Amino acid sequence: MRKAALVALVALGVGAVVLAELAPTLARRKLVAAVNGNCDGCQFDIDRLRLYLTTGEVVAEGIRFQGNPNDFVEVSFTIASLTGHIAWRPLLQGTWQIADMAAVEPAFQIIEKDPKPPSPPSSPAFPLNVPPMTVTTVSVSDGRFTYIHRQHGKDAPIRITHVNGAARNFSSRQGLGSSQTTFEITSQLERSGADTITANFDLFAVPNDDHLTVDLQHQPLAEMDPYFFNSDGVRLDGHLERATATMRIRNGVLSGDLAARYHDLAVHFAKTAERSAIGAFFSEAAERMALRSEQPPPDTAAPAAAAFRVVRTRGDSIINFLLSGLKPAAHDILTGRTPHPEDVHREQAKKRASKPAKKRAKK
Repeated sequence: MRKAALVALVALGVGAVVLAELAPTLARRKLVAAVNGNCDGCQFDIDRLRLYLTTGEVVAEGIRFQGNPNDFVEVSFTIASLTGHIAWRPLLQGTWQIADMAAVEPAFQIIEKDPKPPSPPSSPAFPLNVPPMTVTTVSVSDGRFTYIHRQHGKDAPIRITHVNGAARNFSSRQGLGSSQTTFEITSQLERSGADTITANFDLFAVPNDDHLTVDLQHQPLAEMDPYFFNSDGVRLDGHLERATATMRIRNGVLSGDLAARYHDLAVHFAKTAERSAIGAFFSEAAERMALRSEQPPPDTAAPAAAAFRVVRTRGDSIINFLLSGLKPAAHDILTGRTPHPEDVHREQAKKRASKPAKKRAKK
Protein backbone atom coordinates (compact mmCIF):
# COMPACT_ATOMS: atom_id res chain seq x y z
CA MET A 1 0.00 0.00 0.00
CA ARG A 2 2.75 2.37 0.99
CA LYS A 3 4.72 1.38 -2.10
CA ALA A 4 1.74 2.11 -4.36
CA ALA A 5 1.20 5.46 -2.67
CA LEU A 6 4.87 6.31 -3.11
CA VAL A 7 4.76 5.37 -6.80
CA ALA A 8 1.64 7.48 -7.30
CA LEU A 9 3.30 10.41 -5.52
CA VAL A 10 6.40 10.14 -7.69
CA ALA A 11 4.24 9.91 -10.82
CA LEU A 12 2.35 13.04 -9.82
CA GLY A 13 5.62 14.83 -9.17
CA VAL A 14 7.06 13.80 -12.52
CA GLY A 15 3.80 14.77 -14.23
CA ALA A 16 3.87 18.20 -12.60
CA VAL A 17 7.47 18.75 -13.72
CA VAL A 18 6.67 17.64 -17.27
CA LEU A 19 3.56 19.85 -17.34
CA ALA A 20 5.50 22.83 -16.00
CA GLU A 21 8.11 22.33 -18.74
CA LEU A 22 5.81 21.50 -21.66
CA ALA A 23 2.95 23.93 -20.94
CA PRO A 24 5.07 27.10 -21.39
CA THR A 25 6.55 25.74 -24.63
CA LEU A 26 3.13 24.92 -26.07
CA ALA A 27 1.68 28.24 -24.85
CA ARG A 28 4.58 30.17 -26.38
CA ARG A 29 4.15 28.46 -29.76
CA LYS A 30 0.40 29.06 -29.75
CA LEU A 31 0.75 32.73 -28.75
CA VAL A 32 3.43 33.47 -31.34
CA ALA A 33 1.42 31.72 -34.07
CA ALA A 34 -1.78 33.57 -33.08
CA VAL A 35 -0.16 37.02 -33.25
CA ASN A 36 1.68 36.38 -36.51
CA GLY A 37 -1.39 34.74 -38.03
CA ASN A 38 -3.68 37.68 -37.24
CA CYS A 39 -1.30 40.49 -38.18
CA ASP A 40 -0.34 40.66 -41.86
CA GLY A 41 3.34 41.47 -42.37
CA CYS A 42 4.10 41.46 -38.62
CA GLN A 43 6.87 39.58 -36.85
CA PHE A 44 6.40 38.53 -33.23
CA ASP A 45 8.50 36.24 -31.04
CA ILE A 46 9.31 35.39 -27.42
CA ASP A 47 12.66 33.95 -26.37
CA ARG A 48 11.42 32.18 -23.26
CA LEU A 49 8.16 31.62 -21.39
CA ARG A 50 8.08 30.31 -17.82
CA LEU A 51 5.01 29.16 -15.91
CA TYR A 52 4.62 28.54 -12.18
CA LEU A 53 1.52 26.41 -11.63
CA THR A 54 1.24 26.92 -7.88
CA THR A 55 1.29 30.72 -7.94
CA GLY A 56 -0.08 31.38 -11.42
CA GLU A 57 2.96 33.52 -12.23
CA VAL A 58 3.96 33.77 -15.88
CA VAL A 59 7.29 35.25 -16.98
CA ALA A 60 8.02 36.09 -20.63
CA GLU A 61 11.54 37.11 -21.62
CA GLY A 62 12.91 38.58 -24.83
CA ILE A 63 9.64 39.82 -26.37
CA ARG A 64 9.98 41.30 -29.86
CA PHE A 65 7.33 42.75 -32.20
CA GLN A 66 7.81 44.42 -35.59
CA GLY A 67 4.74 45.83 -37.29
CA ASN A 68 4.02 45.74 -40.98
CA PRO A 69 6.54 48.12 -42.63
CA ASN A 70 3.92 48.99 -45.27
CA ASP A 71 1.47 50.41 -42.71
CA PHE A 72 0.98 54.18 -42.47
CA VAL A 73 1.65 53.90 -38.72
CA GLU A 74 4.38 51.33 -38.05
CA VAL A 75 4.65 50.04 -34.48
CA SER A 76 7.51 47.99 -33.03
CA PHE A 77 8.61 47.13 -29.51
CA THR A 78 10.90 44.99 -27.39
CA ILE A 79 10.46 44.05 -23.72
CA ALA A 80 13.30 42.52 -21.69
CA SER A 81 10.86 40.73 -19.37
CA LEU A 82 7.13 40.76 -18.69
CA THR A 83 5.72 39.23 -15.51
CA GLY A 84 2.13 38.71 -14.49
CA HIS A 85 -0.20 36.53 -12.42
CA ILE A 86 -2.97 34.61 -14.21
CA ALA A 87 -6.16 33.39 -12.56
CA TRP A 88 -6.62 29.73 -13.59
CA ARG A 89 -10.40 29.38 -13.14
CA PRO A 90 -11.38 32.15 -15.64
CA LEU A 91 -8.75 30.78 -18.04
CA LEU A 92 -10.65 27.46 -18.20
CA GLN A 93 -13.56 29.48 -19.65
CA GLY A 94 -11.34 31.27 -22.17
CA THR A 95 -10.88 34.52 -20.23
CA TRP A 96 -7.41 35.88 -19.44
CA GLN A 97 -7.52 37.58 -16.03
CA ILE A 98 -4.10 39.05 -15.29
CA ALA A 99 -3.00 40.93 -12.18
CA ASP A 100 0.18 42.79 -11.27
CA MET A 101 1.81 42.82 -14.68
CA ALA A 102 5.33 44.29 -14.69
CA ALA A 103 7.31 45.30 -17.79
CA VAL A 104 11.07 45.71 -17.46
CA GLU A 105 12.93 47.84 -20.03
CA PRO A 106 10.16 48.09 -22.61
CA ALA A 107 11.18 50.02 -25.74
CA PHE A 108 8.40 51.20 -28.08
CA GLN A 109 8.78 52.93 -31.44
CA ILE A 110 6.06 54.47 -33.60
CA ILE A 111 6.79 55.67 -37.13
CA GLU A 112 4.13 57.85 -38.73
CA LYS A 113 4.60 58.28 -42.47
CA ASP A 114 3.64 61.26 -44.59
CA PRO A 115 2.43 61.55 -47.27
CA LYS A 116 0.11 58.71 -46.36
CA PRO A 117 0.46 55.61 -48.54
CA PRO A 118 -2.76 54.04 -49.85
CA SER A 119 -4.08 51.56 -47.32
CA PRO A 120 -7.37 49.72 -46.73
CA PRO A 121 -9.58 50.92 -43.86
CA SER A 122 -8.86 49.42 -40.47
CA SER A 123 -10.82 46.35 -39.46
CA PRO A 124 -13.89 47.03 -37.30
CA ALA A 125 -13.29 43.70 -35.52
CA PHE A 126 -11.04 45.22 -32.84
CA PRO A 127 -11.26 44.52 -29.95
CA LEU A 128 -13.42 41.51 -30.81
CA ASN A 129 -10.44 39.77 -32.45
CA VAL A 130 -8.58 40.06 -29.12
CA PRO A 131 -9.41 37.27 -26.65
CA PRO A 132 -11.43 38.21 -23.54
CA MET A 133 -8.77 39.78 -21.34
CA THR A 134 -8.53 42.01 -18.30
CA VAL A 135 -5.39 43.45 -16.68
CA THR A 136 -5.74 45.13 -13.31
CA THR A 137 -2.31 46.82 -13.05
CA VAL A 138 0.67 47.32 -15.36
CA SER A 139 3.91 48.79 -14.04
CA VAL A 140 6.79 49.97 -16.24
CA SER A 141 10.43 50.37 -15.22
CA ASP A 142 13.19 52.01 -17.27
CA GLY A 143 11.16 52.18 -20.46
CA ARG A 144 11.86 54.03 -23.71
CA PHE A 145 9.56 55.53 -26.32
CA THR A 146 10.43 56.99 -29.72
CA TYR A 147 8.04 58.77 -32.07
CA ILE A 148 9.21 59.38 -35.64
CA HIS A 149 7.42 61.51 -38.21
CA ARG A 150 8.73 60.34 -41.57
CA GLN A 151 8.03 62.82 -44.36
CA HIS A 152 9.39 62.21 -47.88
CA GLY A 153 12.02 59.87 -46.43
CA LYS A 154 13.25 62.34 -43.78
CA ASP A 155 12.83 61.37 -40.11
CA ALA A 156 11.82 63.80 -37.37
CA PRO A 157 12.20 61.99 -34.01
CA ILE A 158 11.05 62.64 -30.45
CA ARG A 159 12.79 60.47 -27.85
CA ILE A 160 11.54 59.74 -24.32
CA THR A 161 13.65 57.68 -21.90
CA HIS A 162 13.65 56.57 -18.24
CA VAL A 163 9.91 55.87 -18.37
CA ASN A 164 8.59 54.68 -14.99
CA GLY A 165 5.03 54.42 -13.73
CA ALA A 166 1.85 52.38 -13.59
CA ALA A 167 -1.46 51.98 -15.41
CA ARG A 168 -4.67 50.41 -14.12
CA ASN A 169 -7.72 48.72 -15.60
CA PHE A 170 -7.40 47.40 -19.14
CA SER A 171 -10.17 45.24 -20.60
CA SER A 172 -11.00 43.90 -24.06
CA ARG A 173 -14.68 43.28 -23.23
CA GLN A 174 -17.34 45.14 -21.34
CA GLY A 175 -18.28 43.50 -18.06
CA LEU A 176 -14.91 41.84 -17.41
CA GLY A 177 -13.76 44.58 -15.06
CA SER A 178 -13.52 48.33 -14.72
CA SER A 179 -13.04 50.11 -18.04
CA GLN A 180 -11.92 53.33 -16.35
CA THR A 181 -8.29 53.23 -17.40
CA THR A 182 -5.82 55.52 -15.64
CA PHE A 183 -2.07 55.90 -15.80
CA GLU A 184 0.67 58.10 -14.41
CA ILE A 185 4.27 57.97 -15.61
CA THR A 186 7.44 59.99 -15.20
CA SER A 187 10.11 60.16 -17.88
CA GLN A 188 12.82 62.24 -19.53
CA LEU A 189 12.27 64.09 -22.80
CA GLU A 190 15.39 63.97 -24.96
CA ARG A 191 18.43 64.45 -22.67
CA SER A 192 17.16 66.87 -20.03
CA GLY A 193 13.43 67.50 -19.75
CA ALA A 194 11.71 65.88 -16.76
CA ASP A 195 8.05 65.24 -17.50
CA THR A 196 5.01 63.69 -15.84
CA ILE A 197 2.04 62.38 -17.81
CA THR A 198 -1.33 61.46 -16.29
CA ALA A 199 -4.39 60.27 -18.17
CA ASN A 200 -7.83 58.76 -17.64
CA PHE A 201 -10.27 57.41 -20.19
CA ASP A 202 -12.99 54.82 -20.71
CA LEU A 203 -12.11 52.32 -23.45
CA PHE A 204 -15.78 51.63 -24.21
CA ALA A 205 -17.32 55.07 -23.71
CA VAL A 206 -19.44 56.37 -26.62
CA PRO A 207 -18.88 59.23 -27.13
CA ASN A 208 -15.32 59.13 -25.84
CA ASP A 209 -14.23 61.53 -23.11
CA ASP A 210 -10.46 61.27 -22.56
CA HIS A 211 -8.31 63.47 -20.32
CA LEU A 212 -4.54 63.96 -20.48
CA THR A 213 -2.14 66.19 -18.55
CA VAL A 214 1.53 66.69 -19.45
CA ASP A 215 3.94 68.59 -17.20
CA LEU A 216 7.45 69.28 -18.57
CA GLN A 217 10.31 70.99 -16.73
CA HIS A 218 13.86 72.15 -17.51
CA GLN A 219 14.02 71.47 -21.26
CA PRO A 220 16.76 73.05 -23.42
CA LEU A 221 14.81 73.76 -26.59
CA ALA A 222 17.76 73.09 -28.90
CA GLU A 223 17.44 69.40 -28.00
CA MET A 224 14.10 69.38 -29.84
CA ASP A 225 15.72 70.40 -33.15
CA PRO A 226 15.81 66.84 -34.57
CA TYR A 227 12.00 66.91 -34.58
CA PHE A 228 11.06 70.53 -35.31
CA PHE A 229 13.80 71.19 -37.88
CA ASN A 230 13.18 68.01 -39.89
CA SER A 231 9.41 68.37 -39.59
CA ASP A 232 8.90 72.14 -40.00
CA GLY A 233 12.30 73.64 -40.81
CA VAL A 234 12.46 75.42 -37.43
CA ARG A 235 15.44 75.58 -35.09
CA LEU A 236 14.94 76.59 -31.46
CA ASP A 237 17.27 78.12 -28.89
CA GLY A 238 16.52 78.95 -25.28
CA HIS A 239 15.27 77.19 -22.18
CA LEU A 240 11.77 76.01 -21.30
CA GLU A 241 11.51 76.31 -17.53
CA ARG A 242 8.10 74.66 -17.32
CA ALA A 243 5.16 73.83 -19.54
CA THR A 244 1.84 72.26 -18.51
CA ALA A 245 -0.73 71.07 -21.04
CA THR A 246 -4.23 69.94 -20.07
CA MET A 247 -6.03 68.16 -22.90
CA ARG A 248 -9.47 66.68 -23.44
CA ILE A 249 -10.56 64.57 -26.42
CA ARG A 250 -14.28 64.22 -27.09
CA ASN A 251 -16.00 63.27 -30.35
CA GLY A 252 -12.79 63.72 -32.33
CA VAL A 253 -12.20 67.25 -30.98
CA LEU A 254 -9.11 68.13 -28.93
CA SER A 255 -9.42 71.08 -26.56
CA GLY A 256 -7.42 72.31 -23.62
CA ASP A 257 -4.93 74.81 -22.29
CA LEU A 258 -1.16 75.24 -22.45
CA ALA A 259 0.84 77.29 -19.93
CA ALA A 260 4.58 77.86 -20.28
CA ARG A 261 7.47 79.80 -18.77
CA TYR A 262 10.67 80.20 -20.81
CA HIS A 263 13.67 82.50 -21.34
CA ASP A 264 16.36 83.36 -23.92
CA LEU A 265 14.13 82.12 -26.73
CA ALA A 266 15.19 82.36 -30.38
CA VAL A 267 13.57 80.84 -33.46
CA HIS A 268 15.34 80.28 -36.79
CA PHE A 269 13.58 79.26 -40.00
CA ALA A 270 15.11 77.23 -42.83
CA LYS A 271 14.06 76.65 -46.40
CA THR A 272 11.57 73.78 -46.80
CA ALA A 273 9.44 72.31 -49.59
CA GLU A 274 6.63 74.69 -48.54
CA ARG A 275 8.81 77.74 -47.76
CA SER A 276 11.46 79.37 -49.94
CA ALA A 277 14.75 80.80 -48.67
CA ILE A 278 13.35 84.34 -48.95
CA GLY A 279 10.18 83.28 -47.14
CA ALA A 280 12.27 81.73 -44.38
CA PHE A 281 14.23 84.98 -44.00
CA PHE A 282 11.12 87.16 -43.63
CA SER A 283 9.44 84.58 -41.35
CA GLU A 284 12.44 84.67 -39.04
CA ALA A 285 12.60 88.46 -39.07
CA ALA A 286 8.90 88.79 -38.22
CA GLU A 287 9.09 86.14 -35.53
CA ARG A 288 12.13 87.77 -33.93
CA MET A 289 10.31 91.10 -33.62
CA ALA A 290 7.26 89.42 -32.11
CA LEU A 291 9.32 87.40 -29.64
CA ARG A 292 11.50 90.34 -28.65
CA SER A 293 8.50 92.51 -27.76
CA GLU A 294 6.36 89.84 -26.10
CA GLN A 295 8.80 87.49 -24.34
CA PRO A 296 8.02 87.51 -20.58
CA PRO A 297 10.88 88.31 -18.20
CA PRO A 298 12.40 85.32 -16.32
CA ASP A 299 11.05 86.50 -12.95
CA THR A 300 7.43 86.71 -14.13
CA ALA A 301 5.28 84.92 -11.55
CA ALA A 302 2.52 83.69 -13.83
CA PRO A 303 3.42 81.68 -16.96
CA ALA A 304 2.03 82.68 -20.34
CA ALA A 305 -1.05 80.66 -21.32
CA ALA A 306 -3.21 79.91 -24.36
CA ALA A 307 -6.24 77.74 -25.13
CA PHE A 308 -6.66 75.51 -28.18
CA ARG A 309 -9.33 73.54 -30.00
CA VAL A 310 -8.64 71.37 -33.06
CA VAL A 311 -10.58 68.73 -34.97
CA ARG A 312 -8.95 65.40 -35.75
CA THR A 313 -8.57 64.71 -39.45
CA ARG A 314 -9.25 61.26 -40.85
CA GLY A 315 -6.21 58.98 -40.72
CA ASP A 316 -4.36 61.24 -38.27
CA SER A 317 -2.51 59.29 -35.56
CA ILE A 318 -3.22 60.14 -31.92
CA ILE A 319 0.31 61.53 -31.40
CA ASN A 320 0.15 63.84 -34.40
CA PHE A 321 -3.36 64.84 -33.29
CA LEU A 322 -2.08 65.91 -29.87
CA LEU A 323 0.86 67.80 -31.39
CA SER A 324 -1.48 69.58 -33.81
CA GLY A 325 -3.25 71.12 -30.83
CA LEU A 326 -0.14 72.07 -28.90
CA LYS A 327 1.73 73.70 -31.80
CA PRO A 328 -0.71 76.62 -32.40
CA ALA A 329 -1.07 77.16 -28.64
CA ALA A 330 2.73 77.28 -28.27
CA HIS A 331 2.96 79.73 -31.16
CA ASP A 332 0.33 81.98 -29.55
CA ILE A 333 2.26 81.97 -26.28
CA LEU A 334 5.58 82.76 -27.97
CA THR A 335 4.16 85.63 -30.01
CA GLY A 336 1.84 87.00 -27.34
CA ARG A 337 -1.30 86.15 -29.30
CA THR A 338 -4.13 84.49 -27.40
CA PRO A 339 -7.04 83.90 -29.79
CA HIS A 340 -10.19 82.25 -28.53
CA PRO A 341 -10.32 78.48 -29.23
CA GLU A 342 -13.29 79.05 -31.53
CA ASP A 343 -11.04 81.18 -33.75
CA VAL A 344 -8.69 78.23 -34.18
CA HIS A 345 -11.66 75.99 -34.98
CA ARG A 346 -12.97 78.43 -37.60
CA GLU A 347 -9.51 78.73 -39.17
CA GLN A 348 -9.31 74.95 -39.47
CA ALA A 349 -12.75 74.84 -41.09
CA LYS A 350 -11.64 77.45 -43.63
CA LYS A 351 -8.58 75.41 -44.58
CA ARG A 352 -10.61 72.23 -45.00
CA ALA A 353 -13.23 74.04 -47.08
CA SER A 354 -10.61 75.62 -49.33
CA LYS A 355 -8.97 72.34 -50.36
CA PRO A 356 -11.68 71.15 -52.82
CA ALA A 357 -11.80 74.63 -54.37
CA LYS A 358 -8.04 74.56 -54.99
CA LYS A 359 -8.30 71.14 -56.62
CA ARG A 360 -11.07 72.35 -58.93
CA ALA A 361 -9.01 75.42 -59.87
CA LYS A 362 -6.06 73.23 -60.85
CA LYS A 363 -8.28 71.18 -63.16
